[in-house]
Amino acid sequence: EVRAAAQDREGAGAALETALDRYTRKEHLVGAAKVRGLLAGAAG
Repeated sequence: EVRAAAQDREGAGAALETALDRYTRKEHLVGAAKVRGLLAGAAG
């Protein structure tokens, strides 16, 4: 039972990391788009 609980905790941790990774990647893409827009605005 202890082993099963440890595996559950690991699975939850991995799921959280995956969700965080997806979120930060999305935020990074949004940030990059904003920066590109600012650069285009400054250049134009």
